[in-house]
Amino acid sequence: MSTFSGEFHLIAVFGLYKLVTNQIFYGTIEKYVIPPKPVVVSSKANDMTSSIFDYSGQIIISVRNDGGAGDIVFEATLIQGDERWTKTCNEYFKAHETKEMRLVFDEVQLLGGKAKYSYRVYGYSK
Repeated sequence: MSTFSGEFHLIAVFGLYKLVTNQIFYGTIEKYVIPPKPVVVSSKANDMTSSIFDYSGQIIISVRNDGGAGDIVFEATLIQGDERWTKTCNEYFKAHETKEMRLVFDEVQLLGGKAKYSYRVYGYSK
C-alpha cells in the first residue's frame, strides 16, 4: 500500500511540474516557433488637407496578431483616376497584440477624382 501511495505522489509531482513548466515556457515557444497570424479588425480610408496645396489620403487598419510574436506587413494600393500607388510598412507585434497601422499617400490630388483602395496583411518571419 505504501508503494502505491509513493508512486501516486511521484506521478502527481511530475504532472504538476509539467503543468508549471508548460505555462512558463509556452510563451517562449510561441514567440520563436509560431509565426504571426494577422487578423484585420477594422479598416478605413480618409483624406487630410490643411490647404488646397497640402492634400493626402491615408489608409488605416487595426490589426490583431492571433499568432506568435513577429513582424506583420501591411501593403496597400490606392487608385485615383489612371494613377496607382502601392506602399508597404511592417511593424513588430507581440503575440495577441492589437495595433493600428497606417499608410499615407501624399500623391493623391484634391481634384483628382474619387480614390479606391485595397490592402493585404501578412506575417513575416525570418
